[in-house]
This record gives sequence, C-alpha cells and structure tokens, in this order.
Amino acid sequence: MEFTTTGVLNEDGIHVDMDRLKKGEVNMAVTFKDGVILGADSRTTTGAYIANRVTDKLTQVHDTIWCCRSGSAADTQAVTDIVQYQLGLFSMRNGKPPTTQTAAAIFQEICYSNKDRLSAGLIIAGWDERHGGQVYSIPLGGSLHKQAYAIGGSGSTYIYGYCDAHWKEGMEEQDAVNFVKGALREAIKWDGSSGGVIRMVVLTKKGAIRHLYLPDEDYKRVSGRKYPVGTPNNTRLPVPELWEKRQGGREVVAHFGPLSSNLGIGPCFNVSSELTSARLRGSSLVEDM
Repeated sequence: MEFTTTGVLNEDGIHVDMDRLKKGEVNMAVTFKDGVILGADSRTTTGAYIANRVTDKLTQVHDTIWCCRSGSAADTQAVTDIVQYQLGLFSMRNGKPPTTQTAAAIFQEICYSNKDRLSAGLIIAGWDERHGGQVYSIPLGGSLHKQAYAIGGSGSTYIYGYCDAHWKEGMEEQDAVNFVKGALREAIKWDGSSGGVIRMVVLTKKGAIRHLYLPDEDYKRVSGRKYPVGTPNNTRLPVPELWEKRQGGREVVAHFGPLSSNLGIGPCFNVSSELTSARLRGSSLVEDM
C-alpha cells in the first residue's frame, strides 16, 4: 500500500481520496421555552459507501454545552477534544462553569485560525445560568453566528422550507422535540448521505436528557437517557444493552457527569494550552468572566 499526497493507493492500484472520508449528514439545534435541543442522524459516509450506520454526532463539551459535528469526522473530533480540554481548564481556574458563549468563542477561534486546514462545520448549543438556552453556528471559514435555530450538513439543503414553515418562538419542550424529529425525518428521506437513527439531547437547567429514535419504528422514541448536572462519572450504555432494554419495554437511564474531572487530551493546531481568562476577556465574542 502506497501513500500519496491526496490519498492511498491500495494493492489493486485503486486510489482512495482521503479528502472524501467525511460525514454526510444532517444536524440541527433549536431553542425552546426552557432550553435547547440538539438533533442529528447517525450515518457516516466515505463517498457512496456507508462507513458507519450508528455514529454519535452529538458531543458533550461541558455539563450543559453540547455540539453537532459536520464535515470531516477526524477534524471535528479533534476540535471538540481541544474545546473540552480548554473548558475544563476554564472551569477549574474560575471556579464556575463556562457559558455557551464562551464555548462558542473558543470553537470559533480554533476554526478561524485553522480555516485553511480544517473541514469542519459546527453547531454549539447549551444552557447556562446567565443567558439560558443559546444556539451558535460556525460554518466553514470560521465565522460565528448566534441563531434561534441552526441546521447543518448535506441534508440541511432539503429542510430549509420545512423549518421556516414549522418554526415557532418559545415552543414547549414536546413541540420542539417534534419539530426537530420532523425536520430530521425529512432530511433523511431525501438526502442519500443522511440516515440511520435519530439522536437528540435536551438541555435545560436540570441537565441533559438524550432521546433515541429508530427508523424501523417510524422514528418513535425508544429510550431516554438522563445526564443530570454533577453526576460522578462518564458512562455510556453500549448499543446491545440499549437494544435489550428497548426489547424489554423499559426506559433506559444512564448518567453522564462533568467532563472536567476526566480530561486527558491536550491541545493541538494553533491553540495554546494557556488560553487564559485574560485572553478570553480580550475577545469581543466573550462577555466578562
């Protein structure tokens, strides 16, 4: 096997373009009366090949701050790991959790500083005591936009009209869940790069609750996992156990605690590990800490 500047040449002489190892998907985040909801499909594609049918594209970066990832899977995972690390440092140094705006500013700094090397589209959403529920989007290029709702990924092309027609300000939680699920179902129906299960996370002052919807049941809810703020460890139920719980007709509940006590990933790209409070205060995108 030979490696070239643009990809891999395997034993049969077939060139695999590494630039196409990306996630085709649809993801979104919306604000509602008491918080925010993030949702995404679970399909990862390599060109026309489905590399993973059950990818988890919703990533926790702090207690009640999560993000949706689109673009290069490797790039978005690396950026998310850096932000988890920086928010953990911020929380320990300042003795209080970061706001969603702070998290979005760090994401934006990384994406803009490395815009020529990254293929990453991100949606950051969370709930904090100061501002409540907030949604920020960072498209390719590294600009930062605060929105009432944001959609991203290849499947988003097909649901702009749906979202404009069905969006309402100040929705109740169940109405917001139905809005997100309906939009993702439409995107999965029409976009060949989107598919699999629908994952959601609801963020409020009580913490996070995750929803899972399976396509073979017309995306009816099959589980809910609760992640209250302050729980002691990071544990995820494996997929076989989750399916076993579903077959038994019982609700699946797991705990997912703060990330700050389990950080082991250092910074990379152009970000210094000393991204201090003073530096953050100098950014026009971050309020005084």
